[in-house]
Amino acid sequence: MATRQYTVGFAGARDSYQVPLALAEAGLLSRFVTDFYAPDWIRARDLPGLQRLGYRHQSSLSSHYAVSSYKVLMADRGGVLRRLALKVSSARDGQELLSRAVLKTAMATNSNLLLYAGNAQTAFSHSYSREVKKILFMYHPHIELSSSILLEDMGQHPEVQSELPHLEKDMLDRRVDEELAIADHIICASSFTARSILHIGIPQRKITVIPYGVDSVSLDKRCEKPSGCCNFLFVGSGVQRKGLHVLCKAWSKLRLPNAHLTIIARNIDPAISCLIPENSATLLRGVSSKQLEEEYQRAHVFVMPSLVEGFGYVYLEAMRNGCYCIGTNNTGLPDIGCSHGIAETVRPGSVADLQEALSRAAEKHLTGECDSHASRLCANQYPWLRFRESLVGLLA
Repeated sequence: MATRQYTVGFAGARDSYQVPLALAEAGLLSRFVTDFYAPDWIRARDLPGLQRLGYRHQSSLSSHYAVSSYKVLMADRGGVLRRLALKVSSARDGQELLSRAVLKTAMATNSNLLLYAGNAQTAFSHSYSREVKKILFMYHPHIELSSSILLEDMGQHPEVQSELPHLEKDMLDRRVDEELAIADHIICASSFTARSILHIGIPQRKITVIPYGVDSVSLDKRCEKPSGCCNFLFVGSGVQRKGLHVLCKAWSKLRLPNAHLTIIARNIDPAISCLIPENSATLLRGVSSKQLEEEYQRAHVFVMPSLVEGFGYVYLEAMRNGCYCIGTNNTGLPDIGCSHGIAETVRPGSVADLQEALSRAAEKHLTGECDSHASRLCANQYPWLRFRESLVGLLA
């Protein structure tokens, strides 16, 4: 008897389309429902306006699998277009629209359901779902545990309390609770995310952790880092969740000699921006892909002390470029399983612990103990192919 295929659904270019790609490679993908997926021919057109749509396409995933929903696209864009889309559909938001589109497509193709958290409620609760597998990808930690961590941090760092209204809004949206309860199985990218749903009573037997991957790098060419000053790098949103305020405080107190911190954050909370020391740190509000790669290559130490993180793809990106990494236990860094010589985890929210880790990393750089080759070797142990094969092994 042939294995039933899957209809996959999520908006945006999440996870570089690796989930539908994995199923397509294994012959398990029926359709991929999204807001917009660029057609195959866009890659072949040398027109600047069209090339910008290339990020909404994965070269190994043919667009013949894709079902793009203009209603979902409009609902996610705000303003008049969003209001028109919602009026036409009479749905609450883009997530419900996407869930309906996935359900309709799955019913037409008699396929299983695989949806990202937040998008699955309507599809999973329909009577059709009783006859097929219901797989949920929990890409971000559950709000129950996340909110308690962030609220405690606000008590210790009052400057981030401006984010409280956004957090309170997120705490009210509990549709994922029903999705988790109904799902036959739940995939998480990190043990921390898995811990967050165990925290609300989801049984261990329903959960599988599959760490993300990264594009491999050739180890034949040496990774040449600049000598002298120890370059530290942060890449991420400048918000409380990423722990940038903790990093700025630790960095300011430490006053490391012959060291510099580069912060790459397209958006940053003004209260956190004020914490950045002018004389030993540089804020770059937005960089191109090429510039980002150059900053990774120039950096000796990558640091992102996230309070709450679904995984933290940037850790693997940094390791691929030969960086020593500092993260926290509330990320996917512990799942990578790298040795203490190339990475260290600290308690999330602890300025003192982070100070010590930064100091140790600077000392490792000074004594030549930062092994860029070992970092790259570790990253190469987690290629995207490993992620896709693990996913297929679970779902086949």
